[in-house]
Amino acid sequence: MVGPKLIVIEGSDASGKKTQTKLLVDLLHERRIETLQMSFPVYDSPTGKVVSRYLAGEFGPTSSIDPKIASTWYALDRYAHMSHMKRSMENGATVVCDRYVESNMGHQGGKIRSQQERAEFFEWCDQLEYGTLELIRPDICFFLHVPWEMSYKLIKMRALAERRELDGHEADKTHLEMAESSYLQLAEKYNWITIECCGGEVMRPIDDISREVREKLDKWLVTLL
Repeated sequence: MVGPKLIVIEGSDASGKKTQTKLLVDLLHERRIETLQMSFPVYDSPTGKVVSRYLAGEFGPTSSIDPKIASTWYALDRYAHMSHMKRSMENGATVVCDRYVESNMGHQGGKIRSQQERAEFFEWCDQLEYGTLELIRPDICFFLHVPWEMSYKLIKMRALAERRELDGHEADKTHLEMAESSYLQLAEKYNWITIECCGGEVMRPIDDISREVREKLDKWLVTLL
């Protein structure tokens, strides 16, 4: 690894972002690379609690909240934790994030049907978080893609196992469908590394997905040498 990097794992709901983030962090530790693992939103922080209230519908149905307003809540949560990330990277640590700025673009951008207007929203998000708030820009972003229909099935199974209700985004099939469209548009626009997590109508094995992430990370690192 050539210097500390910011690696972001994005993906469809229930695509295994948390699992793949942990496996990637484990790999970097095996390679003796100092690593900080982050996950956004940080729900137990003051800023993260605002996001939790939004997802719980306390401010109205999530689909009715203007994407720029909702994006600002998520952005401020990242901003609140940015000093920790910056200090870690200044001290030589690579940071691996489970969800980041690009989640705002994907989920909130999914509220906008016009691809042109959505692209303008992406630029607004970019300016807000990377410009105004001066968040660290990722060096590389992996996108774990799962078709929205599969995401919905997996979300329901996970919520049942955890004995909890679906949040405002998870319960809305239209949101999941439009978020997938938004993420695919982003992946093409920003040249993300896309990992297809489904083989037909079943999920690929976790280890198989992890192997592909590792191989594509190593291929990218070669280009930096």
